[in-house]
Amino acid sequence: MSSPSADSVRRFILDRYSEAFDARNLLPDDVPNSFDLLSERVIDSLGLLELVGAIEDEFEIDLDLQDLDPEQMTVIGPLSSYIEESALDLSGDPP
Repeated sequence: MSSPSADSVRRFILDRYSEAFDARNLLPDDVPNSFDLLSERVIDSLGLLELVGAIEDEFEIDLDLQDLDPEQMTVIGPLSSYIEESALDLSGDPP
């Protein structure tokens, strides 16, 4: 399997929490990369663990989030980009 792109991770997150975005009248294309899932109460700390596990399952990767700034861990754009970069580092696949 090829490494996940930031866009595919973003789409996965938006699909997974589509009800929460619908409740805020946000279309997927309108959700900014700066959207913080935790501060906007889409997920809680347990939800973060569930999200990471779901991403690992979906993209068949093992994530190590220790190098990601904790304040960026629940922000859609930085999290998606970090996962893309991490997966590339682990697989050695070109982007």
